[in-house]
Amino acid sequence: QAGDIALTMSVSGSSPNLVKAFEWAKANDLYTIAMVGGKRGKLAEIASETIVIDDTHYGRAEDCQMGIAHMLCYAFMEVDELKA
Repeated sequence: QAGDIALTMSVSGSSPNLVKAFEWAKANDLYTIAMVGGKRGKLAEIASETIVIDDTHYGRAEDCQMGIAHMLCYAFMEVDELKA
């Protein structure tokens, strides 16, 4: 719904299914964050915010994306622990 956040991870930044999802998200007033590789692609153009892993090697970029995803997960878990 409007105001929610959509986060994508794509090394190329041009994955058609993710571009289509972001176009829908933007049309429905979601805040969009694209985590992309060094080529950036279409997602970087249309995202509200972009996190660039400045490497075009798919394996290294994906490893970095997974590390960031794990940090985000732990951040959400720690916020929940603080609320308890």
